[in-house]
Amino acid sequence: MRTLLCVLVSGVAAISAAARPLIHIDFDSAPFLLPQDFYSSQGLTTAALTGNPGPGGGGLLSIISMPAGLPAPAGGLGIRPYANLAGFLSAFEFTFATPVDYFSIFAFDGAQAVTIQAFRLGGQVDIQNIPAQPGRVSLELTFGSIGSSTRIDRVLISPSLGIGPGDPNAGPTYYDALAFNTIPAPAAAPLSLLFIAFRRRRSL
Repeated sequence: MRTLLCVLVSGVAAISAAARPLIHIDFDSAPFLLPQDFYSSQGLTTAALTGNPGPGGGGLLSIISMPAGLPAPAGGLGIRPYANLAGFLSAFEFTFATPVDYFSIFAFDGAQAVTIQAFRLGGQVDIQNIPAQPGRVSLELTFGSIGSSTRIDRVLISPSLGIGPGDPNAGPTYYDALAFNTIPAPAAAPLSLLFIAFRRRRSL
């Protein structure tokens, strides 16, 4: 009986994880200065972490038009992580109200180094140190796989910091095509299957 229940729970969890749709954000509807809670209805808050803390107290992200010549999925508006309005790049973060097990965002228009870290409950669970690569114009920053067991509640991105908006040593400076996979709270479906299994076992 216990083995049957475990199999049912595992099977339903796997089906549920595979069926969960990705949440996509292209930033095209965001204001020029992105408030931290602009995407809170989708379980996401944003913040720039260095330099001028901004009017919201946690830094600000600017929404800029796509530089010419970038490949898909770049399109329309995207994030530029300002440390202040002079255009200095900042480390910036995405924080999730509900843990995610998949995260992806594309960085463009910058061949320089960038570090991306994933956290869960304050502890680092993954890190990628991506070196500079001459001529690079597109880079996917990603963690996890849909349905994996690694849970993330915060992602920190630290691009190479420059001395101003035109510094060729700074970058990447344009970020677009955010996607993540929220892990829902335990649903009623597994419990109903367990109840059916329990009734069947008692009737045997």
